[in-house]
Amino acid sequence: MGSQYLKKLPDSLCELQSLQTLIFDECIKLQTLPKRLGNLSKLRQLRITTKQSDFPEKEISKLTSLECLAVFFPHVESLFEGLELANLKALFLYKCVCLKSLQLDAEHMPKLESLTIAWCPELELSRVLDHQNSKLRFKSLYLYSVPKLVTLPQWLRGYSYSLKSLIIVNCCNFEELPEWLPTMTSLNIIVILSCPKLISLPDGMRNLTKLERLIIKNCPELCKRCKPHDGPYWPLMSHIKDVTIDDVNIMSKEQ
Repeated sequence: MGSQYLKKLPDSLCELQSLQTLIFDECIKLQTLPKRLGNLSKLRQLRITTKQSDFPEKEISKLTSLECLAVFFPHVESLFEGLELANLKALFLYKCVCLKSLQLDAEHMPKLESLTIAWCPELELSRVLDHQNSKLRFKSLYLYSVPKLVTLPQWLRGYSYSLKSLIIVNCCNFEELPEWLPTMTSLNIIVILSCPKLISLPDGMRNLTKLERLIIKNCPELCKRCKPHDGPYWPLMSHIKDVTIDDVNIMSKEQ
């Protein structure tokens, strides 16, 4: 029986106290999670899918060894308010189509380094973090199909010395890379795919001296302006070692 038909997990699953990885993806008919999920104290990786409308924060908070958490809760509207996961490094949110509120902070998730948000049409990113969270060692942000994204949220400025990877894909209303983007001096990868409203780059792109890879695809107007050697934005990126504009890859530029 495929996972898409799974409706219930046995509570006895929570007796496997040495378990380190638990993955049940695409369980779109799963009604609820096991009641004693918090007993899995050695769990390091958890990927969960369920139809239940409330996130079991009390049980999840008991998973003190958890390093990677992937959540697919299509009916939940709010996540992680006050939830403490001291060892969490990577957080993935998939198809949380009703999610409106997401609260992350350095006090409760001090080791969080990577955030991936995909297919979350109602989420406003501007309220996910605030200036106090610059204490986080945030290194990677991946946004896929987040239609309310118009520009990068201001809180991202707090990670100018730690963020290394920025990936934005299929964000139909994304129209601006803010002028402060060049202050993100630790960036070494920027990927922008299928963002048709994005038409410009910030003037200070040459200040991103650690940027080694830039990929821009399926952004028709921006790709024209970034055409290698001829486009008006080409001088802003000619220092980058590896540049791909649509299907044109240019390597080993001026050092």
